Amino acid sequence: MFAVNLGLSLPPLPPTDIPWPGMHVLVVHFPIALLLVAPVFVLLGLIFAPRWQGFAISAVLLLAMGTAGAFLATTTGLAARDIVEEGPDEMFDVMEEHEEYALLTRNIYLGVTIAYAVFVLLTLTFPSIGKAVVRIPISLVFLVAMVAAGLYLAHTAHLGGTLVHQYGVKAKLSEKPQPAEANKQRAETETKDHSSQPASQQEESAKSHKDVKEQNESSKPQTQAQSEQPDQPTQPAQASAKEESSSQQAESEQGEQ
Repeated sequence: MFAVNLGLSLPPLPPTDIPWPGMHVLVVHFPIALLLVAPVFVLLGLIFAPRWQGFAISAVLLLAMGTAGAFLATTTGLAARDIVEEGPDEMFDVMEEHEEYALLTRNIYLGVTIAYAVFVLLTLTFPSIGKAVVRIPISLVFLVAMVAAGLYLAHTAHLGGTLVHQYGVKAKLSEKPQPAEANKQRAETETKDHSSQPASQQEESAKSHKDVKEQNESSKPQTQAQSEQPDQPTQPAQASAKEESSSQQAESEQGEQ
């Protein structure tokens, strides 16, 4: 209501017919952001010791959501890979490497998330583990592990960007074919149908096309002749009018004599 009063229009709703492979481009960025932000909260928990529990729990939530998003991203990515059929060999090499690093990064974050969640749960359950003498060294180990996992994640994202921006790999965002794709499919279908016909039918279709072309060419002179015919009757009419005027002048001259 507030936006309407200000004269602002709401954006259109996203399409609902996005196929499963096309979801990859929509979900892949969320796990990247969540997983790269998680170690920041671990570091804040080391810096602000009195509030380390709040930062640790926030890091666990970020890791859990990011890892779940990584599973979704890899699943949709594998589906998107299966519909790619054409491209240079270098593109498929990059795609294979992107797939390997994506699965490896997902598994690394799964292990780190489970281990860090168990550690935070133990610190909340047993106060002796939550003491700074034990908590700080273990938190540093997890911080290094998250930074290393982030390097794998960054390399995986770089390979995905290479596929999109260098090789032009695009996600299929609609089940309906685009006009160019529809025309291409129609041409391929017609070519297949024509090639599947017997030789006799192909000759007959070729003759029919030739006859139609000859008829069109023969109809052009007739059309031109018909367009020129209306101008011809005007000439005898003008001649008869001149003869009548000359005869009238001769009669008038004889009458005067």
